[in-house]
Amino acid sequence: MAGEQTALLRLRDSDLSCDICMNHYTHPSTLPCGHTFCKDCILQHWQGTSEYNCPMCRETFPTKPRLSKTTVLASLLDSLHAQKDPWAGEPCPSCAGPGALKLCLPCMAPVCQDHLRLHCEDPAQQRHLLVDAPTAAAAWTCRHHEHGLQFYCATHCSPLCPTCVLQHAECRPVPLLELYKGNKTKLKRTIGQVARDITEKEGVVASRKNSYREIQILACEIKENLPKEFRAMKDYLEKQERASLRRIQEEQEQAQKKINENINLLSAEIEKMRDIKTKLEDNIENNWIKVLQDVEIYEPSSASAEEALFNENRIIDVTIAVSEMRKSLLAHPLLEEEPSSPRELKSIYDYRLFGDGPELHEAAACPDPIEAVPETNQKQFLQWARDVSFDECTVSCRLSLSPDFKTVTVTEKKRSYLKNPRRFTGSQVLCCQGFSTGCHYWEISTKDSNGWGAGIASQGIGMDDRLGRNDLSWSLEWIRDRLSAWHGNKELPLCPLRPDTVGVLLDCGEKSLAFFSVTEGMYTLLHSYNIRFEQQVFPAVWLFGIASGNSLTINDI
Repeated sequence: MAGEQTALLRLRDSDLSCDICMNHYTHPSTLPCGHTFCKDCILQHWQGTSEYNCPMCRETFPTKPRLSKTTVLASLLDSLHAQKDPWAGEPCPSCAGPGALKLCLPCMAPVCQDHLRLHCEDPAQQRHLLVDAPTAAAAWTCRHHEHGLQFYCATHCSPLCPTCVLQHAECRPVPLLELYKGNKTKLKRTIGQVARDITEKEGVVASRKNSYREIQILACEIKENLPKEFRAMKDYLEKQERASLRRIQEEQEQAQKKINENINLLSAEIEKMRDIKTKLEDNIENNWIKVLQDVEIYEPSSASAEEALFNENRIIDVTIAVSEMRKSLLAHPLLEEEPSSPRELKSIYDYRLFGDGPELHEAAACPDPIEAVPETNQKQFLQWARDVSFDECTVSCRLSLSPDFKTVTVTEKKRSYLKNPRRFTGSQVLCCQGFSTGCHYWEISTKDSNGWGAGIASQGIGMDDRLGRNDLSWSLEWIRDRLSAWHGNKELPLCPLRPDTVGVLLDCGEKSLAFFSVTEGMYTLLHSYNIRFEQQVFPAVWLFGIASGNSLTINDI
């Protein structure tokens, strides 16, 4: 009719596709519920079951429905195919070639930019599921099958097409799109929870940072004020000290003044009595008339009570006040009860032996015997004690190692140790423990060896190097009845004293190394070094000769 208007209807590709195979209908057949499928697809869906239902709405039919071709839909598809739409005829070269951007699992076909736009017209993803194109086609077992991936087997963790799903009937595969959408929803919820947790943790971190900044500000203020407080207390104590000394001095001067006055009076009386005594003696000798007269010319002075020359109570009051002040100060516990630094021990040792330069060590050659460290200072050594043990990877093949790794002994035959680039060729061994910070003390028993060396070695010492014969090691050595110290291949003779136990004190902070002779809890300083090292240093020992039986033992302190 001339008055009719032609309406242009645009159909999506999903409107002409079967919901089972996701391809265009082949012999479209409509069920009583109104849903349309390919005839072969619906028959295959019902195969092996006595229940006939619709795959879409799940409506169950009492008998197998009669499948008739939906002629209108079939005609529409024929017309569409006759127009050679993008989905008919030859495959798109861009999809099959490098232009493929995504892979549609239900369609099992790669899609290019143009076809990707057609797939994206299904916003709810009811029919399509676009994924990144796989790099290996072998990973997709159904890639070359007629139908797309519509099911998922959880048992074999594999997506399946309608053809392959029959082989997994016992696994009970589930619809792929339904599972994907359900898991995607769960993952989104998980992502939301993770995002909330991240926000919460970030808030906690921000709070911790704010707390740390507040602590830093408070600590800085306190650190700024504490020296002022201590200076004020020091000033107060110094003023009290000066006042106490001044008061004692005043009492001393006052007492001296009174005593001098009293002594002057008594001296005058003594002179007067001496004159009387001389006159009486002269009468006896030369004037018998005076003796007959018996005239008393001397009147003894009456004994007066002893006069207090100074006020003792004022001195006692001062001492009591100072004592009370001291008790009050010492009543507060120490804020820090750390061991005293080894540097403080220097006041105990002879300064010649524990000096700050090599020239002092040269002056210390063959020193006179020195006093042992008082027994009250033993704890200062023991609190730095370290449990060290010999390293089986460095022990020489001429030495045997005890099961507890505390004793090395010279053997007659070489031992068969595993090859190790750190193993010494000479009769030497390092300890396992290395030090680079802090203060450390250990003891070596030398009574079972007539030739030995004990000290430390840097990590870079060579396996052919001997202890003390290079710049990377320091050693105290006893050999041929002579005690000496070695470093940098230079020998420094010491006193002819053979220690049965050598104590080694290493202070990494002060860069100092000291050797002691330990006897019955008393410590005698033998020698000390100012050391320089870049790497860790390890306790080390050396045994002289090849006579079997000589041994060195790490004491348990």
